[in-house]
Amino acid sequence: MKIFTYILVFTALLLTQLVATATHLRLGARSRAQGPQEPVANAAPLTVYPNPVRGGQATIAFNESKPGKAYRLRISNIIGREVRSVQLRSETAVQGQLIDLSTLPGGIYFCSLLMDEQVVATKRLTLQN
Repeated sequence: MKIFTYILVFTALLLTQLVATATHLRLGARSRAQGPQEPVANAAPLTVYPNPVRGGQATIAFNESKPGKAYRLRISNIIGREVRSVQLRSETAVQGQLIDLSTLPGGIYFCSLLMDEQVVATKRLTLQN
């Protein structure tokens, strides 16, 4: 009798789930495959390498370069305080721009790419001295 009760409860739960799923489907509706919202090339607008940084020098590259826009890299410590700000040149965006981090103590930082003072992307950076 106990096994019969378990089977009955399990079947009832399974049927409830199937009915709930079926009510969300529209019968006869056509489906369309949708691609990603953005091209794959824009998936990582900010690149920081090497990571972890040893020797105090890192390269910053970004692929959001648009003419006439002001780009800035904001480096914040783990509690969110800005410890460094670097103006970036859009003409060296893809090739990368060398950033000197030798004056910062070792730790975890966040690099935020700002375009016209709006955050475009943020990456975590580990600095080892």
